[in-house]
Amino acid sequence: MSLAPPQFQLTEDPPIDEWIDQFHRTGYLVVENVLPPDLVATLKADLDRLLGPQAQPGVQAELQLRMFEHSQANLSLFDREPIVTFAERLIGDDRPAFGAEHVHVIHNNSFRTRKGQGISAWHQDEPPYYLVTHGEPPTNVRLPVLLFTCNYYLTDVTSPEHGPTEFIAGSHLFGAAPPTTLVGTRWENDAVPAYGKAGTAILFSCQTWHRGAPNRSERVRYATQVSYAHRTIGPRYYPFMNYVMPEHVYADANPRLKRLLGFLPSGPYG
Repeated sequence: MSLAPPQFQLTEDPPIDEWIDQFHRTGYLVVENVLPPDLVATLKADLDRLLGPQAQPGVQAELQLRMFEHSQANLSLFDREPIVTFAERLIGDDRPAFGAEHVHVIHNNSFRTRKGQGISAWHQDEPPYYLVTHGEPPTNVRLPVLLFTCNYYLTDVTSPEHGPTEFIAGSHLFGAAPPTTLVGTRWENDAVPAYGKAGTAILFSCQTWHRGAPNRSERVRYATQVSYAHRTIGPRYYPFMNYVMPEHVYADANPRLKRLLGFLPSGPYG
């Protein structure tokens, strides 16, 4: 049976401890009203400028990589409160090798999803951290969060035809990869849609089973993504080994933003 998602309204004093606890239980959460309308409009305009007005046929979604290189608005998301504090506290802890100073951003893509499109196969963003070879998944496990993604809705996603991101609650602890379709499986009726107006943040573990439901509406669905990780997870900027960050991105960055861009302190591996 489909359940309501863990959903919060942004307040002046956000309950980040409650968010973290909920995230560990379900593998995702929804926070409304994170981005103001003017920033949403700028993020959409930046994506349209880079992708151009023409539709790209034969794709699941129209994708623009490394938005922060071309969009100051996207770069401003990296250290936007309260998501950045949530990221630093969720990924970091009191141990020196895992504190906030070892958290960085490893990915920032944006995409448009037109009618009939959607990244609709069920998937995880990373392989399972452990495998349950038989029996039911353990119930006494809390995984460290080494990587999670924040999807910002840039258009209202308030009904099924808009193509909401869908999740299987608790699947980050299943110790198994998802099937590409849930039809005919024990989870067929368990998908939870994440709804929200433009400016809503959808946060989920790289281990959580999820998909983008197909956009069945006439309206183009806009979203941008920021992924936070522990320093043991390297940047995911294409072309990976030979990627060089443009100097203009970090030239005037404050110390926190510069660290989020990957200028990390020395640690166990370097």
